Amino acid sequence: MLNSIGVALLVASAAAALLCLLAWRGRGRNRGIFLGLSLLVLFLVLRLMIERLLPALVEAPPMLRSLIGQGLATLAALAAAFAIDAAIRRFLWYGTLREGEQSRVPNILIGLASLGGYALTGLLVASEIFGLDVTALAATSGVVAIVLGVSAQQTLGQVFAGLALNMSRPFRLGDSVQIDGVWGVVVDANWRAVTLRTYEGTLVAMPNMLVASTRLTNFDQPHHDLRQHIPFVVDADVPPGQVRSVALAAMAGLPQVLADPAPLLLLKSFEDRGVAYEAIFWHRDPNLTILRRDEVAQALWYALRRAGMPISVHRRLLAMPQGATLPFATDSAAEPARLLALLRQAPLTAGFPEAELQAVAARARHRLFAAGERIIRHHELGDSMFAVLSGRVSVRLEDARGVETEIYTQGAGEIFGHMSALTGAPRFATVRAASHLLLAELDKASLAPMIAAHPELVDFVAREILRIDAAHAALLQARAPEMASAGQGQAGLLDRLSDRIRSFFGDRDGPPG
Repeated sequence: MLNSIGVALLVASAAAALLCLLAWRGRGRNRGIFLGLSLLVLFLVLRLMIERLLPALVEAPPMLRSLIGQGLATLAALAAAFAIDAAIRRFLWYGTLREGEQSRVPNILIGLASLGGYALTGLLVASEIFGLDVTALAATSGVVAIVLGVSAQQTLGQVFAGLALNMSRPFRLGDSVQIDGVWGVVVDANWRAVTLRTYEGTLVAMPNMLVASTRLTNFDQPHHDLRQHIPFVVDADVPPGQVRSVALAAMAGLPQVLADPAPLLLLKSFEDRGVAYEAIFWHRDPNLTILRRDEVAQALWYALRRAGMPISVHRRLLAMPQGATLPFATDSAAEPARLLALLRQAPLTAGFPEAELQAVAARARHRLFAAGERIIRHHELGDSMFAVLSGRVSVRLEDARGVETEIYTQGAGEIFGHMSALTGAPRFATVRAASHLLLAELDKASLAPMIAAHPELVDFVAREILRIDAAHAALLQARAPEMASAGQGQAGLLDRLSDRIRSFFGDRDGPPG
């Protein structure tokens, strides 16, 4: 019969097996620790059973019992090493040294630490359990390591380069970087290579040795703000002060350009074709650098073109066939006849006399805008209105933080900005170009002769403004009810609209105070 020690060992082995099963099926960060400890207990109990219980039950050769005992002791040592490694990962690498979901210690170092722990366990097993001479084993391992090192120099170089990169931490997973001319997002960094997802949608594996030996630019560290430079040349006859004023206004009008740090314009040099400038601006998303450069460059081109100071380029004079025209539209492409047809159909101007319409169309100034450019801004003063000849505009309201909310859009044949042009009132909304845009600008000076010659038009214009603004107020209420109060300050003005228009055009020096 089994003695009390045998019964205890049987109970302990069953309990250890149950603990091992529960730890294996369990979840959570401590699962590895519990599993390692359960296996350790199980193998130790099994070894005790081999030593104490097996001889009492069966006649087994001593050598067989010794081999089984050594095997179980080896498994127990490996289980202990597994539990210790899991505990170090849980409480040190991903505990004390944790940063977000990652460890501040590079993965390759964590892996090497685990490998070193298992190697040390192997040496202890060889020495204490199997009685081997560890010194001779270490010498043999050194010779093997030298042979492997000579035959795998390239691979080891990649490993050590990966170690150097992980220790210096020039990037993190998800950072936007440029390595050896390749621009992309870091998606993986292991012992062999750094993998980038390029903006063309492909994956590029850069060997660690190449990454460690070439120039690496990180666009996300120490912060996400990124400075961009756009050089351009303007004719030497244009005063630099005017160029600076126009360029800075164009960059400041784009919502993607940061106000702090503020955009800059530097005069760089004098060249054969003019004066070289460099526009400098900051934005917040390195992944959209190409788009941001495109947006700012377009805004500069359109703004300088509107100001009559186009960017200088090297041109080659070629003979053109008689009657041929340039293959692109210029400001003069919008003929007065085109604007005249629009004014005849627009509700606000349809009641104007034909002769006056022709005069207004002839005095209008044509303006080109790029998509995203701001044309007028909420609450600013102005005395002009705009007719959309081609393209679309986005009408927006701004809250106290400067965040814009689109209320509606307008397309070709529509007019906006009429309240400021006819009464001198501040702009009701911010208007941006929603596409390549061609506008005709009608200011107070171009409208004043018509109002003076036909004072009876004032009541007609006032009624049309009331009707148009009522429709816009309904759109505002439907699409942004939380901001609808922004337009209610116009109510008192609209009740006396005819008098305000007469007063505004009667005072040629400016709007009434």
